[in-house]
Amino acid sequence: MQIIETTIFTTSAGVEAVTGCLLNMGIEETVVEDPRDIEEILENKNTYDWDFVDTKVLDLKNEEAKVRVYLEESPENRQLVQEIRLKIMELKSKELEGCWDWKIELGRLYVEVKDLDSISWENSWKEYFKPKKITSTFVVKPNWEEYSPQEGELVISIDPQTAFGTGSHETTILSMKMLEQYNPQGKIVLDVGSGSGILSIGAAMLGASKVVGIDIDPEAVSVARENIRNNGVEGVAEVYSGDFHDGFIKDADIIVSNLMADLVKSLGRILATYEEKPYLWISSGILLSQKEDTENSLKSMGFSILESKEEGEWLSIAATR
Repeated sequence: MQIIETTIFTTSAGVEAVTGCLLNMGIEETVVEDPRDIEEILENKNTYDWDFVDTKVLDLKNEEAKVRVYLEESPENRQLVQEIRLKIMELKSKELEGCWDWKIELGRLYVEVKDLDSISWENSWKEYFKPKKITSTFVVKPNWEEYSPQEGELVISIDPQTAFGTGSHETTILSMKMLEQYNPQGKIVLDVGSGSGILSIGAAMLGASKVVGIDIDPEAVSVARENIRNNGVEGVAEVYSGDFHDGFIKDADIIVSNLMADLVKSLGRILATYEEKPYLWISSGILLSQKEDTENSLKSMGFSILESKEEGEWLSIAATR
């Protein structure tokens, strides 16, 4: 199946006019890249519910605003693309006629059309995912890349598909470094928010006797299970759909959670109620600016902070009760 990608180059001020024009044509599904939104993200970074912004997204702040339409290849949709061209030309004419306030500029209003193979389109991100050594021991690689491990290296081969986690983000690297340091050999490990399963696989490769991963996203669970099988650790690691309210906690010796700071606090309140046996808790996904607040919150719940590690703007905390 072929995909027709139609891109309209405009300005932040012009996005509304362009999307309105498309709506009038019955086209409701559009993708907008607006540098104004990126500026707002940067100005209000600490007020959002998530903790990081991908660097590729930040690059958009210096580009033109774009409105994209994706259509399946068909004669009818080819005709629709031509109609889009005409409507955008009419929009430019109205701007030149002064139909909008003189301060509003709609930009080039240039229409670019590309034919995309649907498989290439869906998998184009793969060209950016290469083997990477993330700790002194672990190399994470995509399963479509070849890699010859050096002496002492452990290689995790994954296909993240729709799940979070290629292993390259600082929060994953911090979690894996902590796992290495605190040595899960012979221990039961709980991986909260397992994503594509990297940490579960890593714990199993480090000699954990049992690893249980949990994630609220059923698709992520499916991906993690496939990655676990592909890495030959299905006899040790298993992943379930659920959240950390589901009672997987009481048997764990080590709990690792790569979550946002607010979720780390929520998990802490639950973990604080489990006193069956001592356990180590490795938490990541915390911005450096949140260090004092997060550590104070954990201390107030009765946790002892063993140490914290930093990577870029990120923090990982090892704690125990």
